[in-house]
Amino acid sequence: MKIYAAGDFSSAAQLETYGAYISTVGSVSIAAKSGGVAGIEIQANGDVSFSSQASFGTCKTDDDSSLELSYRLVE
Repeated sequence: MKIYAAGDFSSAAQLETYGAYISTVGSVSIAAKSGGVAGIEIQANGDVSFSSQASFGTCKTDDDSSLELSYRLVE
């Protein structure tokens, strides 16, 4: 799933994404209890925020356990 927004992006509570890409001119806000967020890439010209009780994971399998959860902040 790819989302391109000319403004801000705000999710509803309990967001689930697998392999998502979100690109905004504004800010990104992920609401409370986002469970099942795996393989997400976010690019925003504004702030990126996550509400409480967010959980993240990787797409690890028994065959490839070398994947790690990571993030990078760039100014």
